[in-house]
Amino acid sequence: MKKVLICLFMVTSIMANVSGQDLWFFIQKSQVNFPMARNRTTIDSIVLLKVKNSQNTWFPQLNVIGQSTYQSEVTKLDLPAQFQGLATPVDKDQHKVFLEVTQMLYDGGLAQNQKLVELASGQVQLAQHATSMHELKSRVVGAYYAILLAEVNMQQLDALTKTLEKRLLDIESGIEYGTILKSSLSSIKAELLNVEQQKIEVTQAREYALQILSILSGLTIDSSWEFSSPDSIPTFNGQMPEILAIEAESNRQHSLIGMSSVRRRPQLALFGQAGYGKPGLNMMGNSWDTYYLAGVKLTWNLWDWNKTANEKRILGLNQQQLTAQRETTIKNMAVRTAEQDGAIAKLEQIILRDKEIHRLREEITAATLASVKEGALREVDYISDLNTEFQARIEIEKHQLLLNQSKILKLLISGY
Repeated sequence: MKKVLICLFMVTSIMANVSGQDLWFFIQKSQVNFPMARNRTTIDSIVLLKVKNSQNTWFPQLNVIGQSTYQSEVTKLDLPAQFQGLATPVDKDQHKVFLEVTQMLYDGGLAQNQKLVELASGQVQLAQHATSMHELKSRVVGAYYAILLAEVNMQQLDALTKTLEKRLLDIESGIEYGTILKSSLSSIKAELLNVEQQKIEVTQAREYALQILSILSGLTIDSSWEFSSPDSIPTFNGQMPEILAIEAESNRQHSLIGMSSVRRRPQLALFGQAGYGKPGLNMMGNSWDTYYLAGVKLTWNLWDWNKTANEKRILGLNQQQLTAQRETTIKNMAVRTAEQDGAIAKLEQIILRDKEIHRLREEITAATLASVKEGALREVDYISDLNTEFQARIEIEKHQLLLNQSKILKLLISGY
């Protein structure tokens, strides 16, 4: 029995812990569970395979080659008349099939530079993937704060319902004793129905935000989960993913420049052939024969019609574009940060006035209720002032949430 209680306690603790996670928990889950997150492992695998392929140059290369030709001229001998019978005409159709083995001895650094290019390309893909995943964070923040805003509205609507129900009891009592008109009862009941309609809208908004957060985080979230605004906001001193992606692309361009130069270097390789052809290596023969040969082969592209030079110019222009793109991204970040700073400063001032407005609205509502009880004002006047008071209370909570959200968005803009 003791073990069962312990297990139940542990399960309850785990469920309470999960259902009470904050914004950072959901952001972390979205970075792990969103389908796009799996691309991170896929990119690593692709880069590894490409790097392996770039080193295949140093392994022996095997090729089977076949060839059939018809020649306008063939090898022939001009012999004195007494030896003419020894010169058999060579057929003009020739055929051969052979296996060729090539072993690279020196590639001018081509394989090493190809490896660097593939690694740099992999870093570009990873940086672009990180940028896409980072954009996901803002969507999580939007859904999370939509839930919090809905909960604040619901809490205020519940409080308003309790206040109206309490007033309803007072009115019913007053009607019973003949001190209050029945029309006041209808006003309260109509307002209660209006509040219920607002609750339906708020509930639907919360359910929609929960669904979005479930999709983004990969978790099964229901209406029983509890949410709270983060108590603290961390600091971040790193770089934006967009900047890291631009720098990764710049490194790749440098690698490509090195590759362009390497392609012009000479290459040296051993090779061997073993084949069967008509003729074999005897160019004067007309019969099928086997043959083999081995040797060393040098390949050197002495002139490429300025292809390498033009490639380098193109890569240089690409670097200029990346520099401009980096500067533009930094300026855009500064603009977006300034927007959030402005929103933060504005909301801080608004909240101060919200609190003062709410204090005054409480006083007005209390005075109106007292006048209604004395018969100086109608019940509808009290309901109007009460709604205004609760709206002022909602505005405080809403603006506090928006303030916190703006601070978090500013943090995400910096690259967190």
